[in-house]
Amino acid sequence: MQPERSQPRSSWLARLLFWGTAGVAIGTISATLGAGAALFMPLDPAVVPLLREETGNQWWRNGLQYRLQQPLTVLVLGVEPSPGIPLGAPEALNGHADAIWLVRFDPQEDNTTVLSLPRDTRVLFPSGAVGALHEADTIGGTALVQQSVSTTLGGLKIDRTVRLNPEGLREVVDLLGGVELLVTQPMRYRDRAGNLTIQLDNGWQSLDGDRVEQFARYRVDSPWGELDRVQRLQVLLLALRDRALSPGMLPQLSQVAQRAHKYLRTNLSREEVIAIVNLLSKQDPERMQLLLLPGKMDPNNFWNPESKALGRLLETYFPPDRPGVGRRTKLMSSSARDRYDQTYNRISVQDATGNPAAVEQAIAQLRQAGFVQVRAIDPWPYPQRHTQIVAQSGDLNLAELVQRRLGRGEIVRAATGDLGSDLTIRLGTDLVEP
Repeated sequence: MQPERSQPRSSWLARLLFWGTAGVAIGTISATLGAGAALFMPLDPAVVPLLREETGNQWWRNGLQYRLQQPLTVLVLGVEPSPGIPLGAPEALNGHADAIWLVRFDPQEDNTTVLSLPRDTRVLFPSGAVGALHEADTIGGTALVQQSVSTTLGGLKIDRTVRLNPEGLREVVDLLGGVELLVTQPMRYRDRAGNLTIQLDNGWQSLDGDRVEQFARYRVDSPWGELDRVQRLQVLLLALRDRALSPGMLPQLSQVAQRAHKYLRTNLSREEVIAIVNLLSKQDPERMQLLLLPGKMDPNNFWNPESKALGRLLETYFPPDRPGVGRRTKLMSSSARDRYDQTYNRISVQDATGNPAAVEQAIAQLRQAGFVQVRAIDPWPYPQRHTQIVAQSGDLNLAELVQRRLGRGEIVRAATGDLGSDLTIRLGTDLVEP
């Protein structure tokens, strides 16, 4: 997926830098944390039932020493350090949470799911007060954030937590040797008072830590608030993951991990991190799913979860883990579900072919197939070969139904589609070829 188009604003450095560092710690935990985990992670006896030790004395012999035997769900909080705290200081991790992700490592399904929870998600605190999810950290620390996330997600069990200081992004990217990113338009901005200069050309390029920081800090005000940057920085996460898991990085991972550890606090054990290393190092990159908590923005600027869409997401990506308990039974037959999807789900169609007529043809085809709420959105700035069906809320039933009706299209489980719809079709030239 590619980054979204955006404009600058300089008042949010810490929260954006988190997303980059979180991308390293979550999507590439097998590299930046796991490879050197034994150098700094404490031993946790409680982890033993989750893991199986393999024979061999070396981590890289037959993969790694440990394997997850059941899903592990980790809450990741990016904290905004208080002004004046030195880079890498432990006190920087005491800042308030400014970004929240929930990550599920599932060895049974062989996938990794990253769910972005907007910081302004509406939650009900134990006191009865209503507030934004990020405020839970100020009121009750990590424990209250964990409780609030669990309650929002229907009592979902959360196994471990990670707090991240966002200021390590530049150092980590440089240790990784830079990352490949597509900059969709020239980025130019200068703020002398904030000591910020952004100067990036458009196109595919390798960005070092300084330029990744510029990429991360460039944005516009949006009616979607924080959500547009959530989308764009999921692209950065994937780029960091791909770089960290590349074969040439393996000899450098221990050094990266040693540098990265000062930017986080976690109750993940050494063995758990090594087991995550094992899972991700062998996992196809396509098995990582980047999702957004489905919801709508209300007039009070709260992100309100949508119960039906959330229920489908939990059923698909966060099913019960108890032995003998499978995924929840669907309440509708396949035909009834298809009719529901065609009537009530919102679909956006985006041209990436350079041929505007392709959008009209695709919309006509979908409407003829029974889809009611279909609309065109602004074209994608770069042509692409393959049509993508972007399921930003993770609704695979809807994505597969659209795929069948169109006769082609790659399903992409990432929150990089149009936020005003349930699913985005990004048309490639393969859809208009004979």
